[in-house]
Amino acid sequence: MFQYFRDCTIQLAGSPSWIGLILQIITIIIAIFALYVAWNNLGGVKRAQNIQAQMNLINLENEMRKNRINYKMLVDEYAKIKNTDRTKELNAFELYLSSADKLAALINSEYVQEQFPKRIWKDEYFELFKWVRIYYEGEDTIIQGKDKMIQNVLQSLKSWEQK
Repeated sequence: MFQYFRDCTIQLAGSPSWIGLILQIITIIIAIFALYVAWNNLGGVKRAQNIQAQMNLINLENEMRKNRINYKMLVDEYAKIKNTDRTKELNAFELYLSSADKLAALINSEYVQEQFPKRIWKDEYFELFKWVRIYYEGEDTIIQGKDKMIQNVLQSLKSWEQK
């Protein structure tokens, strides 16, 4: 066994091959370049996620505002005609509260908080959520599950009022 080892090492020591070493160096250079390209691509993915999160916030805020306007219009309409069937008004009320609560849930999520650490959410949404609470408390109809409809909004308001 020792004889075999000695024969192999003598044969290799006598004729070193630089081709293997050069190929290994080229492979390392290519791997470093691939890592650099991947790192840049991941930066682009992060920017895309930030933009998508911002768009989700904008869409939910627009939906909430649109639902609030629709609800206010229906309240005025039903007040004028004194109609006892308030189905459309209550549906608009539920849509308004639901969209506001979705927006609050998104704002309260750790993911969005980490993506936008410098944003002051209270300055942007306190008044909107305050009006949601006012409408919520002012509606005296019995809606199934009404007590749980704006939990995220109330959580946001509570945390902002404590600061």
